[in-house]
Amino acid sequence: MNAGVTVSFMTMIGKGVGIQTPDGALENPFEDDVAYFYGNIRLFHKRHIVRAVTIVQEKLVEIAANFGMEDRLMIRLPVGPF
Repeated sequence: MNAGVTVSFMTMIGKGVGIQTPDGALENPFEDDVAYFYGNIRLFHKRHIVRAVTIVQEKLVEIAANFGMEDRLMIRLPVGPF
């Protein structure tokens, strides 16, 4: 383990600049979304997480329908937009 390494986690709700660094800024350019930062990696709640869950749900429903198993799906997640 490198003692000189620091990992940070930050959440930003709405548009703004959280931290300005020499390498750039940790910012959220969207007023209607939440940005999660893990170091310099940014993940948006609606644009990434909700979208991915919605796509997976649609694909699972499609696969279940292809196998005649629609009635066996136990999870019904809300579909966007959120």
